[in-house]
Amino acid sequence: MKWAIATIILTRLFTPHIIRAENNDSTMVKILLIEQRVMMASDDTIKAIALMSKANLYKELNQYVEAAATLNRINVEAISSSLADEYYYQRAFSLFMVGAHSEALLEFLNIKSNKNLNEELKLLYLMLLLENQRWDDFKNEYQNLASKDGTDSLLFKKEFATPVLLEPDRYAKLSAQMPGLGMMKSGYFGRGLTSLGLQLFFVGFGVYNISLTYYFTGVFSGLMPARKFYLGGKLLTHSLVEKKNQREINDSKRKGYELISHLFKY
Repeated sequence: MKWAIATIILTRLFTPHIIRAENNDSTMVKILLIEQRVMMASDDTIKAIALMSKANLYKELNQYVEAAATLNRINVEAISSSLADEYYYQRAFSLFMVGAHSEALLEFLNIKSNKNLNEELKLLYLMLLLENQRWDDFKNEYQNLASKDGTDSLLFKKEFATPVLLEPDRYAKLSAQMPGLGMMKSGYFGRGLTSLGLQLFFVGFGVYNISLTYYFTGVFSGLMPARKFYLGGKLLTHSLVEKKNQREINDSKRKGYELISHLFKY
């Protein structure tokens, strides 16, 4: 859902910057011609402009890895600050589209003119904050933009909440102290109760058989399965808590994207 919203927004905003190709063959010819210009460039500025054009063609083909790699060939120190800002902006966008969100945010923060962002940059910045789980920064930036735009921020305050994340190790330790306790405490009461019941059953079965001198049956059919369930219960608790945390994160991101679409009227 969040990627569907993001794709629609990004496509509408960034399409004017893309060089459109009539077909794959003509696009490849253009890429080769641009590469020729790069090789023959007399200075880094001309080379940078040519490489940025090549990156745009790769973006037209949805080849964002190649676009980011092409931009990486630019010597940023040798070009003007305005062109450098465009470079960081385009590279951040390409990295965002391939899921390299932390690296994309680092590139974006290099933009020197980020105090006076246009709509495209504001949009990309919000999505980067969201994907990097910088919840407080996202809330502050969103509400700041909403106040400047005259958008009512009450909907945002009502619907967006920072995800409450649990500590998997803590709940795994609880399950180590008492089978199923960590699951029950983290919201998986039924699974925790089942885990506790199974371990009590196998321990009881083992002790009962040992008391009747059926040692082999008691150990291998009772105590050993109980030990496996005990160890497995700790691992399962850890896994369930991690999955619950990821659901919380995904829900917050999804809601964040929906609110972004309201802010930018898309």
